[in-house]
Amino acid sequence: MTHHIIIGAGHAGMAAARELAKHGQVTVIDADPYLPYERPALSKEFLLADSFPDPQSHDWGAITFVGGTRVAEIRPDAHEIRLEDGRVLGYDRLLLTTGGTARALPVAGAEMILGLRDLGDARKLHGLLREALDIAIIGAGVIGLEVASTARKLGLGVHVIELGARVMARSLPPEISDLLMARHRASGVQFHMGTGLDHLRTRDGRQILHLGDGSDLEVDQTLAGVGFTPDTGLAEAAGIACDHGIVVDGAGRTSAPDIFAAGDVSVFPDSQQSPSRWQTWQHAQRHGSHVAKAMAGQSSDYMPLPWFWTDQQGINLQVLGSPLGADHCVLRGAPEGPSTRIYLRDGQIAGAVMIDQGRDTRPLTALIESGASPDPVALADPATPLRNLIPARSAA
Repeated sequence: MTHHIIIGAGHAGMAAARELAKHGQVTVIDADPYLPYERPALSKEFLLADSFPDPQSHDWGAITFVGGTRVAEIRPDAHEIRLEDGRVLGYDRLLLTTGGTARALPVAGAEMILGLRDLGDARKLHGLLREALDIAIIGAGVIGLEVASTARKLGLGVHVIELGARVMARSLPPEISDLLMARHRASGVQFHMGTGLDHLRTRDGRQILHLGDGSDLEVDQTLAGVGFTPDTGLAEAAGIACDHGIVVDGAGRTSAPDIFAAGDVSVFPDSQQSPSRWQTWQHAQRHGSHVAKAMAGQSSDYMPLPWFWTDQQGINLQVLGSPLGADHCVLRGAPEGPSTRIYLRDGQIAGAVMIDQGRDTRPLTALIESGASPDPVALADPATPLRNLIPARSAA
């Protein structure tokens, strides 16, 4: 029987494991001692719970899970891996879904700064938030803003420090950044934009943040959400090609025979054949399943439409496609309430942002993938179902 080994039990690894279990023996190995769990909840539901929840048990079926164990070495020529405890396991095909770590800030006092990447981080933060009066959050990306929203619900004072001029500027058009920032400010979040952390020290049990603009902040805790460093150490040591991630082709194959990679550790060719590395739940799920099918002999190129969501300050925000750089925006709904903004480029839909309108995701996905150029007036009319604008050949 074919033996597949997966290193990493995150979203991509477990999506792949479920698919590969249909085709042979599967062993999943992860240094995290906890059972696999859904990471989006770490910055929201897990932190809000009165008692920190334990991951739910799984029915593993044909999948063998080895937790709390690190892989020390990959031996591509021998088709083996060696665990830190000395065990050697052979594989027919190997999948690397090693993810990465929260990026650390290179500043004095960085050892006092919290991160949020795994269950252990969330468990620690859960306790500290209940002891703190206030928190500083470095970075106005998804993680930083979700924790800011959660901390305000728990009654903490919140300061968000961001080098850029806008929140979530890499993902959101300016008007959506402004809307989201206004919601946070209305809840009491204080923003310090256009500056970063210079250094951190303590005084009388409190943390003193000295910012790049010369100002100081005094808080109980500091958390950084400033990005992600892909965990490529095992791959690099095994001679596998890496470039800001593990380089793969459209089927997830690495430069080593019978070794694949998926999820946010992998750099794959997008629809424009440009090297891409995405860090979203949806990508991890889809890419893990896609690469697993390739490992089982059902090879095809991975050409997804980008999509992610975030829950902050009582709203659900979903981003589809590539809304940045559009030349026209169509508003469908109320500017301040539930709405969908559809972004056009040369008449075609390039992307969309939905605020409490997740039901629009599916028809807009079909519209973008069809390459249609629908009438902007019809797009803006909530009385016109979006599905009615999908070209017949695409709708079929």
